[in-house]
Amino acid sequence: MSKLYQYLAISLLATVAGFFAGLFLIPASVIAVANIILVVFLVVMLIGALILKLVKKKTCGMVRFPIWCVYIFTFVEGALLYPALMYYLASLGVVLFAEIVIGTMVIFSVLAYIGHKKASGSFVGLGRVLIVILTVMILLSITNIFLRVDALCMILSAAGIAVFSAFILWDVNRFKTAYESGLIIDSSDYSIYVLDVYLDIINLLLDLLDFTSWI
Repeated sequence: MSKLYQYLAISLLATVAGFFAGLFLIPASVIAVANIILVVFLVVMLIGALILKLVKKKTCGMVRFPIWCVYIFTFVEGALLYPALMYYLASLGVVLFAEIVIGTMVIFSVLAYIGHKKASGSFVGLGRVLIVILTVMILLSITNIFLRVDALCMILSAAGIAVFSAFILWDVNRFKTAYESGLIIDSSDYSIYVLDVYLDIINLLLDLLDFTSWI
């Protein structure tokens, strides 16, 4: 498990580096339309998370690619996150924004600990339910781009917090199952799990920020 968290920590650092790169590379004019970008970005993130879950489910998690591909992805992700995070930073203030970031890491730590301590395969049945819920959320998010119903935005954010919290349990426990089954041999075997858990954390953070901005 320590290597999974090590690779995950590097991925998060790559995101931070990407964020600061975006700070200097993305024009200030982009911030003016950050709200639109935010909605589109959230939908894209949901779709990306769903695709990874479906691919992982069909292949029993044996999707392999070099770990450096994860670092490149997370760096680019950090740059793309810049407008959305700046929007929330301006809306919520530095203190509340920082508290939510810290809160996200605390939630992840607790859920990852539970997922690790539970017996292998404890959350197998949970995955199917979560994928169905995530699919519905994506469809509602796309629909709400046109409807622009504030109440639905808040509901989807709350649902996202619950769903991605549950995904952390599921993904960490699935990694434990794969590891104990001898399926994790080198860094390429870690890559899909690192990316999966990474997306759980990012989506959880965005949903917490979004939900807080509505209350």
